[in-house]
Amino acid sequence: MADYNKIDKKYLWFLGGLCVLFLVLLFFYIKSPDELDIIEQNNNQTLEVYDRDPVLGSRNAKITIVEFGDFGCSFCKDTATALDKIKDIYGSDVKIIWKDIPVTNAPATSRNAHIAAQCANDQDKFWEFHRALFENQDEWLKTQNFQPIAEKITDLDIEDFNLCIKEDGAEILEHFKSNLLLAGNIGIDTIPYIIINNSIRISGPVNATLLRNEIEKIIR
Repeated sequence: MADYNKIDKKYLWFLGGLCVLFLVLLFFYIKSPDELDIIEQNNNQTLEVYDRDPVLGSRNAKITIVEFGDFGCSFCKDTATALDKIKDIYGSDVKIIWKDIPVTNAPATSRNAHIAAQCANDQDKFWEFHRALFENQDEWLKTQNFQPIAEKITDLDIEDFNLCIKEDGAEILEHFKSNLLLAGNIGIDTIPYIIINNSIRISGPVNATLLRNEIEKIIR
C-alpha cells in the first residue's frame, strides 16, 4: 500500500486549519437533510474552474453543473447517483465539474481519497475512480487503503499512480486549499453544493427529479 502521509507537514497543518474552520462553519450553518435551498439569481461573477478540477462532458454543453463535494460524505454519494442519471438523460447537453472539498474527519479523513482521485485524474481516470470511491465508501473510510480500487481501474498505471501520491501530494493539497477558499468566498454553507449555469444554487442532498426540474427551467 502506498504511503499517503509523507507530505510536507506545513501543508497538512495549513489545510487542516482550513478544514477545521470550514467544519465549524458547517456546524453552525449546515442545512438538515430534509431542507434544501434553491436560489435563482442573476450572477455575473465568474465561478473559477482550476486546472485540476475534473470535467465530464463537452466544452460547448448547454448546461454546466458544478458540484462541491466530499468523497466521505454520504449525501454526496447520493448526489453522484443523481448526476449519473442526469448525464444519461441529457447526454452531451450536460457538463459536470467536480470541486474537491475534503472536510470529512469522522469516522476517518477523506483527504487521502481526494489525493488518490486526483492522481487518477492525472491519467484521465478521475471519473472511474470517483464512481469507485462512492461505491466503496464504507470500506475505504475504515481502511484508508485505495490500492484495491486503483487496481480495478482499467488502464490505470499503478506505478505512476503511487508515485503521484508520494511526490505530488503537496501540490494537490494546494488545489484543495484553492477550492476551500473559493467555497468560503462564494458563501457555500454545506456539501454537497450544486451550481447550475452559475445561476441556480442548490445546497444539500439532491435527486435526479429535482435536478431535472431546474435544468428544464433553463433549456425550455
